[in-house]
Amino acid sequence: MPYIDFTRQAGINNKGSVSTLTHYLNKEDKMMEKNGKREFYFDLDKDNITKKEVDKNLDTNRGGLKKKDAKFYMITINPSKEELAHIGTDANKFRQWIQQAYIPQLARDFNRKGLKASDLNIYGKIERHRYYKGTDKEVQQGLVKSGEAKPGNNMHCHLILGRKSKDKKHYLSPNANARKQGQQGAAIHAGFNRNTHKISIEQSWDRHFSYDRNFDKSFEVQQGMKECRSIEEKASIINRYEENKTHQKEMKVQNTQRRGSGTDIGY
Repeated sequence: MPYIDFTRQAGINNKGSVSTLTHYLNKEDKMMEKNGKREFYFDLDKDNITKKEVDKNLDTNRGGLKKKDAKFYMITINPSKEELAHIGTDANKFRQWIQQAYIPQLARDFNRKGLKASDLNIYGKIERHRYYKGTDKEVQQGLVKSGEAKPGNNMHCHLILGRKSKDKKHYLSPNANARKQGQQGAAIHAGFNRNTHKISIEQSWDRHFSYDRNFDKSFEVQQGMKECRSIEEKASIINRYEENKTHQKEMKVQNTQRRGSGTDIGY
């Protein structure tokens, strides 16, 4: 699955202005400018958002948050080299999937009544490289310099999520564990189940890009295996996964046939 990291960028304080993070995320722009290109930020439906706009929109929408409260979170989406190769390392395809599938799923997985994808104060930026740090063994051994780009296909995306939704009704944190009961036993679904989210995103990627994922590369299967106590239970997890894949393929074929005949079932 595309590896999703919810940890905060080292050295970035998410209790202050987001400008420090956006400055860090602009590190590739100087290299791209040499070729007359630039990587803008994007949101749910716009692709040409500037750093200045991101800073303003996130820093001015934090009413009610205390000084020591987190003001934003960074989510990093890291497709594997095989997943990137499958989409031709196409930044536009990657970006469109995030806009059309990832952000809406993120909104759903917060389990907040009335929360829509358009309510999220969220901005993304695609990076094409990863860079060596001073703590990497290659740097310490003098083989490369800190700041040099690492070899290989390393395209990924950073998303910055504002703690407060645009409609000012929700305080959101992907680091708040999901819970079923609130104060005085009130039934709620607030919080964020990161494992459930990762499984949903894996299924979304595979469905969106017709990606044929082997069971041993599936986060869904790996998580299911952790709870198995016997070989039979493990086999059942794998069989169920493969059956679901087959069902999804059949549904897609049927949907394509119906569209060709003018009947769309909306799958």
